[in-house]
Amino acid sequence: MKRKDLLLGLLILMGVTVFSDEENMLSDEGLDPQKGTRVILEKELEKEIETKVEKEKPAPKNWGSSEIQNRKFFLSGKGYDEETEFRTKLGYGELKLTDKSKLYFDFRRNDYYKGSHKKGVGWDHQLNFYYDHNKINFLNKEWINRFGIGWEGDWNYNDSHDLNWESHDFYLEWNLITFFNDGITPWDKGSHILNFKPLLTEFIVFGESSKYHKPKDSEDWNRWETGQRQQIGTVWLISKWNEQLSTTLNFRTYLDTIEGTNIYWGGENYSTFYVTQPKSNSFYLSIEGKFEWYWGQGNVKKTAKDKYVEFYIRPQINYKYEIDETKSIDLYTGYDLIEYHYVENPWAKGSYHRKEWITGAKFNIKF
Repeated sequence: MKRKDLLLGLLILMGVTVFSDEENMLSDEGLDPQKGTRVILEKELEKEIETKVEKEKPAPKNWGSSEIQNRKFFLSGKGYDEETEFRTKLGYGELKLTDKSKLYFDFRRNDYYKGSHKKGVGWDHQLNFYYDHNKINFLNKEWINRFGIGWEGDWNYNDSHDLNWESHDFYLEWNLITFFNDGITPWDKGSHILNFKPLLTEFIVFGESSKYHKPKDSEDWNRWETGQRQQIGTVWLISKWNEQLSTTLNFRTYLDTIEGTNIYWGGENYSTFYVTQPKSNSFYLSIEGKFEWYWGQGNVKKTAKDKYVEFYIRPQINYKYEIDETKSIDLYTGYDLIEYHYVENPWAKGSYHRKEWITGAKFNIKF
């Protein structure tokens, strides 16, 4: 198969994509199976590039990070002006268990504020077990056939430290992963890694332990009581085009089946451009962009967010400090230059502005 035919096939697989995110007291992204995918693929591409260079010592098999992050939202059109989230990523990373299996973990705490008043605390945890089965041939390429099992736990407390709700979600993953070491297009010679998820099925545990819940001591508010979430045809493309430019692109479709009959759907298109490549002890520029939308069947009280659109472009200035070959620190700050939001839920309906100013620091270690 010629390279242009392979490229055409990959573009067809990408399609239009979908994502939904509950618009609750605060617009926290929370955890989902995609969040770990990005960092795992970035690390795998980094290792693949390293194999091109002869080294005296083998590359470390495991990695871990801890991070503090402050997200400040400037709002208009929702009845208040500011929201703040202070996120502490206690630890996230990857442990290689065997030659074919690995464990991804993510433990974090989120402190929420509205204006000058503290509104609550959330704990989000995620564990994913991955197993690389025998490789398969597809579109004239060799693909890693990776299966996964995931769990996400979410606990939310109000400003009186009472438990508002909790959730425990379980899901199965199927990933097909391949590398392009000499370019994915006829005109580039960069290194790329492509992850295609034919199907990711998330089984949501409802009732008292529910991601979509009924708030404590509430009789008239009814969130989803039973349901299933499916992602079909999700694509991740992580690329290092040259010494200056690298990109992350994500396209996915998302379907929610509520009470067995009602279907809600939407899409997400997420991208990051490293305009200048991260280098030790130097500044670099990145740009993040996101477009997502969610559309249901008109029952807002079932979903808490029946119609939703979000779009933003955020330049970010970063600094990378390398302590030694295995340890480094990343500092960053960014602000939304362009953004648009629309939401239909019991608290607000219509368009509003939600510009974000984000700052953070991350400590990384390889071992």
